[in-house]
Amino acid sequence: MTTTPRTQTTTLATPTPPLPPHWAPDPGLRGQLRWWDGTRWTEHTHDALTASRPALPPSFRSMTHALYAVTGLVGFALFAMAALVWLSGLPVELLDGLGGLVMTGVTAQTLLVGGWAYLLSGSRRVDPSRLHRDRIWLLVAWFVPVIHVVFTHQLFRETWWGITAPRGGAAPSRSPRVLDVWAWTWAAASVWMLAGFFGAVGHTWRVGLFLLTGAATLLLGGVVWVLARREAVTRVVSE
Repeated sequence: MTTTPRTQTTTLATPTPPLPPHWAPDPGLRGQLRWWDGTRWTEHTHDALTASRPALPPSFRSMTHALYAVTGLVGFALFAMAALVWLSGLPVELLDGLGGLVMTGVTAQTLLVGGWAYLLSGSRRVDPSRLHRDRIWLLVAWFVPVIHVVFTHQLFRETWWGITAPRGGAAPSRSPRVLDVWAWTWAAASVWMLAGFFGAVGHTWRVGLFLLTGAATLLLGGVVWVLARREAVTRVVSE
């Protein structure tokens, strides 16, 4: 999480009884938090301003696990639809009807992920100085072409930075690889879908759409996993 090395000039009192690792009010510096590693105070401090932001709801962990399941199920359903279109001789109307149901699931799960990230980015576990765009876009950007890729990728990346980068320090030069691959795959699926409005819609187009969207959906689950894993190991305060 946001940590800043600071030279200690005073002897800090040792908590009694011994406490598990957590962020706690700095005994030697008012308005800061300092990391207690379970045996001693470390050199890592954190601005208490971030800790004043709202805590994540108790249900956040359950929401995270539910998103793993949802993105996995929707992703594999899309791959199954691609195989069904390619191998079966079912009427196009039936295939389009089934595909419509699955794509509705895609829309629902992207909104769920957006809501999940909205909660995380607004919590005390993320340094707000890293967010350069209003996080409300995590809820509404999915409905705006181009922005639905650019803004969400930027906010996911800045949320990751807000969890990991030191306050006042340089942001990491790269975001997690899964986040970048998701953005490119999501953009490719969007372009492929758009191409269907200007050309003939055949089995090949349907297969490509389901494969690209399925891959993007599974990768979005990977984005959730990366952010949740990083959030879990760098939490700001004991909650």
